[in-house]
Amino acid sequence: MYQKFTYQSPFFLFTLVLNLCGFIVSFVSSCALRASGFTWFVIAYLFCLIFGISVATFGGFIKRLRLAFLPLAGIAIMFLVIEIDDTIYSKVTSIVALGTGFVITAIGMIAWIFGLGFEDDTEEQELNYSGEMIEGEASPQMGAVAHGITQRPTGGSTSTTGMGMGFYPPLVQNPSYSYKALAVYSYEASHADPNEISFAKDEVLDIVDTKGKWWQARRSDGTVGIVPSNYLRVI
Repeated sequence: MYQKFTYQSPFFLFTLVLNLCGFIVSFVSSCALRASGFTWFVIAYLFCLIFGISVATFGGFIKRLRLAFLPLAGIAIMFLVIEIDDTIYSKVTSIVALGTGFVITAIGMIAWIFGLGFEDDTEEQELNYSGEMIEGEASPQMGAVAHGITQRPTGGSTSTTGMGMGFYPPLVQNPSYSYKALAVYSYEASHADPNEISFAKDEVLDIVDTKGKWWQARRSDGTVGIVPSNYLRVI
């Protein structure tokens, strides 16, 4: 999950309120002053940017668009600096109010640049670890033939975490749990497959066999099922 930019994040909610307050002050002041065309362009640009980032965040796809929003936020700050320099030193109250609104918005935009530029180390480690696991395994077709793993349609059952591996081993009756594995990440079992089991990060599981992408595992409470191998590390 992208930590700093979710609709439940205090960081995002606070900076959103900050940007909205600054925008409203600037908009009202511009109306009172009958501002010039460039000022209205800046206000329209800020509105589109704030609206776009908010929609992307509440819609849950800010992670895919953050690199596009970063330079747009940088351009917004450049516009704001120009407007602040033209307004903040004025002796006219309404012009100072306009500049103050731009200052508040600039603070919010700077915070958003830091937030959008933040990379979640946990997610990066997960991707690297998953890649290492996939590179170290035999092809899915060979594994399915050698170990009696049945293949399901590609568009069929996938886990709630979006793994979609497509190969599920049948549960072995009265197995011998010869290995132990540490959960590197938490996993939520798919409701579409009753054989999957959930587990928490740092939980130790008993494993029957470490071949293939799905392993038969047993939790400390006795729950038995299959688990994705690239979420685990054999210990």
